[in-house]
Amino acid sequence: LAQTDAAMRQAEEILLKNPNVATVFLASGTSLSVRGAGTTLTPNQGSGLVKLKDDRKVSTQEVIADLRKQMGQQ
Repeated sequence: LAQTDAAMRQAEEILLKNPNVATVFLASGTSLSVRGAGTTLTPNQGSGLVKLKDDRKVSTQEVIADLRKQMGQQ
């Protein structure tokens, strides 16, 4: 779980630095879905929700592509 948490914190740092991101919620050791979080501890899994700013100048797909590049460099 410690390794997953470290990776999630690194992802959070990247996400929060992006000027198009409004809010970030990440959880280590669980899975998130539309129905809520799972109740079983899954140490090697993490999930997250990212809300983009409404007034951004680029499309959602452009933000995703940019974030994927940044995440892949870590």
